[in-house]
Amino acid sequence: MVSNTLLHHLSSILLADTERAGLKQYIQSLLNNISSDVMVALYEPDISKQTLQAVLKLGNNNQTLPDFPNFLTADTSSLISHSYVMRSDYKTTRLHSHASSHTVFQQFQSQFSDNPWLSVSVLESSDEQIVHGVLVFLTRCEQSGQFLMDKNSPELAVLAALLVRAQREDKQNAQKYYLQHEVKRQGQHAYQQAQYDELNRQYVGNTGTCNKVKKAILHAASNKQAVLIEGETGTGKECIAKLIHHYSVGNNQPFVAINCAALPEDLISVELFGAKKGAYTGSVENKKGLIEAADGGVLFLDEIGEMPINLQATLLRVLNEKSFRRVGEVVERPVDFRLLSATNVSLAQHVEDGKFRRDLFYRLCQMRIKPPALREHLDDIPLFCQHFLQLYKEKYGHYQLTLSKQDITKLAQHNWPGNVRELENFLYSYFDSLIGQDSENDTLSECLQQWCEYSQLAQNNNSPVDDKLFDGDDLRVAVAQFERELISHRLQQYSGNRGLVADSLNLPKRTLAYKCQKLKIDHHEVSV
Repeated sequence: MVSNTLLHHLSSILLADTERAGLKQYIQSLLNNISSDVMVALYEPDISKQTLQAVLKLGNNNQTLPDFPNFLTADTSSLISHSYVMRSDYKTTRLHSHASSHTVFQQFQSQFSDNPWLSVSVLESSDEQIVHGVLVFLTRCEQSGQFLMDKNSPELAVLAALLVRAQREDKQNAQKYYLQHEVKRQGQHAYQQAQYDELNRQYVGNTGTCNKVKKAILHAASNKQAVLIEGETGTGKECIAKLIHHYSVGNNQPFVAINCAALPEDLISVELFGAKKGAYTGSVENKKGLIEAADGGVLFLDEIGEMPINLQATLLRVLNEKSFRRVGEVVERPVDFRLLSATNVSLAQHVEDGKFRRDLFYRLCQMRIKPPALREHLDDIPLFCQHFLQLYKEKYGHYQLTLSKQDITKLAQHNWPGNVRELENFLYSYFDSLIGQDSENDTLSECLQQWCEYSQLAQNNNSPVDDKLFDGDDLRVAVAQFERELISHRLQQYSGNRGLVADSLNLPKRTLAYKCQKLKIDHHEVSV
């Protein structure tokens, strides 16, 4: 019969948080009611039922527990495996009588200083249909725990019931974990798919090369590595950088861009690092640099191949030390930002030519993304046409504009050396020419032919400056005159559209506005 003490233990066990913990407590309570030394191991089959594993090892009287090895289920030369397969108990026998029949028992016996008694009892479900485990007893006294060997023992029946419930709980926990993991996995998949669908609308192109760029953007957004974007002018390098930032966790942090080719060498240090008041002529207040402004966010260095070699060393130090000094200061300021950079030249070749530091190159290209030239995915031109047409309609409200299939086919037959930017500029120029015109307006084919002829003329005579410019004796005046002539030339080319002029010169609009003011270019020439 089950004693009152065991009933007390059983009631507390049934209220336990887990059946597995209750099972262990119950076995321990049984052992604690036995005066002589007893050790017990509970063996359960693994999921494949190919191995019997010792899942619980307990003893009384503060004994040091030995290792209980696992057994192959199919190895019926093992007494324990044989008991499980044949559903038969083995009454108390000496351990050494089995050592000669199986090497595992030899190792088993070597762990004991004497020759203990061995007993094996099968734990079955109440309907005796399934064997759920095997109990193995090692005792110093032959009679110890003998009541547990009786199939009619209530203690053994309770133990079997607890084991069944514990295994059921294990299965439920495994299913719960699987479901939670599956829900999480499907949620992540749905989130990633939503991101990719949104990216499809922001980065136009559906050919293989464009899809690779999209995957690279999302991969770059999932980490904080430095990214080098290499591609021809007009392939959307800055767009890629902004998309990486947009899909990153820290997209609420600043995105600071600077074009290294658009700043004079003597000003780029000040623009990047800032300057102390009085550090240079005309410095009337402390100036915050772009690196400081990008703290916590992203610094995008466009055309980084044009960065002076001496400044490259300073940038490398900032990346290594995560600190910088304003021009004219000695105080180190901490800074932490992600660096994205872009170039339309081969930085690797610049390294070989000694124009770019090798160590900085390795820091920049922890990841590399190379957007394709438009001529490499002309099949995407219909998507670009529809995209730019929609943007133009949203910006200017001329919703009646359309492009015919013949027009799109004609555009797809052009090589577009200026890539997507050239296509965009041409389409906007073409749309502008349609507004307010009657049906006798030039066809797209004629406009495209004129565009190509003008582009070829610009290539053959890429300097609109008069030859007398070279007769001057003041370099600063000549540079200013060159800039003025070039900007004026582009303003005429793009009918005064400041945005298109800035894009064609690879300048931010604010820089173009500053130069127009500085060079005293007539305000009406820069109308939007």
